[in-house]
Amino acid sequence: YNLLSMNFIKSHIDKDRKLLFTGILMLMVGIVVNDWVFSNVFKIESGIINLANHVFFGLFNIPLIICGCYLIFRSKREDNLKIYRYITNIILIFLSFLACLIIIEVVLRLEFLNEHDNPFPVFIPYKLKEINKNINQKNVAFSRQHPFGFNDKVRPEEKPAGVFRIAVLGDSFVWGDGVPYEVIWSHRLEDKLSQKYGGKVEVLSWGLRGWSTIDQFNFLRKNGLRYHPDLLIVGFTANDPDMGDYPQQYFKVNLVPLIWPLRALVPNAVDFFSEHLEAMVNKWSGRLGYQNWENQLYTPQNLEKYSELLEELAEFCAAHGIRLLFVLTPCYHDPGHQQRFAAIIPLLQKAHIDYVDLYPVLEKSLKGYKVRDLWANRANPHPGVLQTEIYAAAVGDYLKENYLK
Repeated sequence: YNLLSMNFIKSHIDKDRKLLFTGILMLMVGIVVNDWVFSNVFKIESGIINLANHVFFGLFNIPLIICGCYLIFRSKREDNLKIYRYITNIILIFLSFLACLIIIEVVLRLEFLNEHDNPFPVFIPYKLKEINKNINQKNVAFSRQHPFGFNDKVRPEEKPAGVFRIAVLGDSFVWGDGVPYEVIWSHRLEDKLSQKYGGKVEVLSWGLRGWSTIDQFNFLRKNGLRYHPDLLIVGFTANDPDMGDYPQQYFKVNLVPLIWPLRALVPNAVDFFSEHLEAMVNKWSGRLGYQNWENQLYTPQNLEKYSELLEELAEFCAAHGIRLLFVLTPCYHDPGHQQRFAAIIPLLQKAHIDYVDLYPVLEKSLKGYKVRDLWANRANPHPGVLQTEIYAAAVGDYLKENYLK
C-alpha cells in the first residue's frame, strides 16, 4: 500500500511539473513570438505593414497566453487528468496537420504544382527564392563597401578633369535586385559609353531598393551635389510617385513570426498556402497587396503632389547647372506600364523635363519572349539581362545624340 501511494504521489508530482512547464512554455511563446517584440525588442524590421500579424496575434498569441496562465494555475491542483487528455488531443491534431503539410511539401518539391509557364505566378518554389536570395546577398555584401549602400564602385567626390559625369538615380532597378552586378542597366550603360568615349564619361549608380522619386531628390540635395554631376538621369519605375501618403499593407502569413519554425520545416507548403491566401485577400479587399497600393499612387490627388515634386526637382537641377533626363523603365512588355507612363509623361512635359520612354522599344524588341524569360531570375520579376541590355543601349544612343556630341 505504501509503495502504491509513493508511486501515485511521484507520478502526480511529475505530471504537475510537466503541466507547469507546458504552461510556462505556452505563455512565453505567446508573449515573445510576435511581430511587436521582434520589431521593437530584437530590432527586426520587415519594412511592410503585415495585417496577418494582427490576425495571428488575436487568434493564436492571445489564446496561447491565456492557456499558458490557465495551465500554470491548474498545475497546483490535484485532478488534471482531463487537462492532459485535451493536451494530448491538441498534439495529435497538430501532428496530423504537420503530416499533411509534409505530404504537400513533397508534392511541391517534385514540381507537380509548378507555375513555370504562368507570367504572373501566385506561388514560387522555395529553391528558386533561395537562388534569388543568394544573388542579392552578394549584392548586399558588395554594397556595404559603399558609403551610401549603393551597388556601385566607390567614386571620388571630386570630378576628374575633362570627365563628363553622369549620375543615375533610381530604386531597385539601379541597385540591381535579383541580378549580378554586371547586368545592372546603369553599369551596362557605363560599359557602352566607355567603349566609345574611354575614360571621358563615367556613370555613377545611385540606387536603393524601395526608393521613390522623393527619396532620390532628398539624396541629391543632401549628398549628391558633392559629386558634381553634369547630367542627372532618373530611372523612373511605376511605383516612383510614392509620396509617402499610402503605406504598403499586406497579408503575408509566411512572414508571421509564429509561423517561422513551421516554414523552416516545410517552406514550400507554408508559402503555397500563404501566397494563395494572400492573393484571395488582395482580390477581395481592394486595398491590400502591391498592385492595390500602386493603384493609389495614380489617383489625381497623388499625381498632383507628384507633379509639384517634379517641378521642384527640375528647378533645383537648373539652379545648380545639372541637366536632367528622366528614363521611363518598364518592367517587361506589360500594357499596364504603358498606361502608367502615359499618366506621367504630361507631368514631365509640364515641368519641362526631358525624358525617354523605353516602353515602345522594349515592346518591339521583346514581344516574342515570355514574361518569365525577362525576369531577373525565376523568382524575381525585376528586369533581367534582356531588358537591362535594351535599357542601356537605348539610353546610350539617346545620350550620344543629345548630350555627348
